[in-house]
Amino acid sequence: QGFLCRYAVLLSSSTSSSITSSSTSLSGSPPSKKKIGIVLVHGFGASGAQWKNAMQALSHNLQHDSNNRTDYHMFAPDLIGFGQSEKPSISYTQYLWESYVSAFCKEIVLSSSKTTDNN
Repeated sequence: QGFLCRYAVLLSSSTSSSITSSSTSLSGSPPSKKKIGIVLVHGFGASGAQWKNAMQALSHNLQHDSNNRTDYHMFAPDLIGFGQSEKPSISYTQYLWESYVSAFCKEIVLSSSKTTDNN
């Protein structure tokens, strides 16, 4: 069974960028493939929304890199149990969040991805 996952997406190309919010089940149908995915993971007790300013700044820097010919797609998911994602009655451990982020990358990002966190 999949869990509902809320995440922010910033699609950044050499000409424009926009932030949208989306929700999907991790066992649901993912969006089409992306070239490079950047996954920003929040720390304990936070949510993906805290990455909004960082996503905009990073997008701005990537757009102004004259050697950059790649479209970047940034994702800031709410980890299970935080933000607007589901909060099931299960044991929350580092292993759960690790597998959650791994499943998110495989099922949603669908491309070579880089992850970072603020913990």
